[in-house]
Amino acid sequence: MKNFKRVIPVFVAMEEEITPYLPFLKKEKDWYLKNTKKTALYSFGDVLFYIVVTGIGKVNASATTGFVMNSIKNEFDCAPKIAINIGIVGALNQELKANDVVIVKQFCQHDVDVTPLGYKPGQLPGHEVYVAAHEPSLAGLAKKLVTCSSSDAFITNPNILVAADIVDMECAAIAHTLGLFGAKLVSIKIVSDVIGKKGDNAEQYKFNKSDAVRQATRYFRALIEELTGGE
Repeated sequence: MKNFKRVIPVFVAMEEEITPYLPFLKKEKDWYLKNTKKTALYSFGDVLFYIVVTGIGKVNASATTGFVMNSIKNEFDCAPKIAINIGIVGALNQELKANDVVIVKQFCQHDVDVTPLGYKPGQLPGHEVYVAAHEPSLAGLAKKLVTCSSSDAFITNPNILVAADIVDMECAAIAHTLGLFGAKLVSIKIVSDVIGKKGDNAEQYKFNKSDAVRQATRYFRALIEELTGGE
């Protein structure tokens, strides 16, 4: 494998969330297991994308993020400052609809509650409620900037502890862990279900999932070109 100027980790909860976008990249090493996690190496110009399937939930996401950041340091002698996440989410914001593409501006965790000790809802001791994202310019594309909240639950009730536009089960944990490494997360999300609207959320998710994962093509391509200088 040739030498690369930069290595950018890409985190997805499920393999199908990245598969539609791989044709934009050059395959360097196909899927293999690394520390039990499915991993693949792809490139664009002189930038290597270290793609990893974290699995579902915050513990999986955080543990995988830490492992990947350390692995990149050991294997490539570099410390990424930006990582990518792409995937599907539930929407709390009623202005959003299935298959909408959004860009996350900040992350939080709505299952964190240390309020009896004087902390704000969603605040971990020693940290702020919200973790800022890396916001790409995505020149020429309209952007809906949103707050993403994560928990270890599939949300069907819109009444959560911290105000947010969308919810998932991994992003905030990835962003929080990246912060410990001095890095930020850029996250492109596609709405699979709208919470609080008529219809069962699980059924919405199942019905829209296969289409939703393919909706961010222009955004992903624009992001890759922006992060690599269009090489």
